[in-house]
This record gives sequence, C-alpha cells and structure tokens, in this order.
Amino acid sequence: HDIFNSYVICHPQRDALAAHLRDRGIETFSHWWPPVHQHVGLNLGHCHLPVTEALSAQVLSLPIYPEMSDPQVEYVIEAIIEFCQSTEKG
Repeated sequence: HDIFNSYVICHPQRDALAAHLRDRGIETFSHWWPPVHQHVGLNLGHCHLPVTEALSAQVLSLPIYPEMSDPQVEYVIEAIIEFCQSTEKG
C-alpha cells in the first residue's frame, strides 16, 4: 500500500495560486521555502543552486488526508482549473 503525505504541484505563479485557493477556503503549504541550502542554521556556505531556487519558488502542497471526500477533491481541482483558465485569459 502506498502512503501519501504530500501532494505537491509546481506553478510559476505559486503565490497567486495559493491566494486564489485560500480565498476559496483551501489551505495550502509552501514546502521547501526557502530552499534547504539557504536555511541559516545549516551553514552550507554560499552555494548557488539555480534549479533548486527556481523550483522552490513554484512548489505548492495541496491538501491531502484520508478523510478527504471525493467532492472535496473535486472542489480543489475545480479551483485550480479556474485559476489556470483565468491566468491564460489575462
């Protein structure tokens, strides 16, 4: 059996998408921000990882939990589609 504790997507307008979902009562989380190599306590020096830095600004964790109903899943999907369609037009 597979166990999923995160459902992560990437979007170039991550913060705007997160705000759109929040306005619809959908909680999200931005994992990996700042990127791990930039955390102050890790003292990894001044390394520059451009792909990691770019992706960390785009990743967004969507809600996922065992009690999530099919209508709740559909609601999240519809809200994401709504956002993507509105940004394509604008």
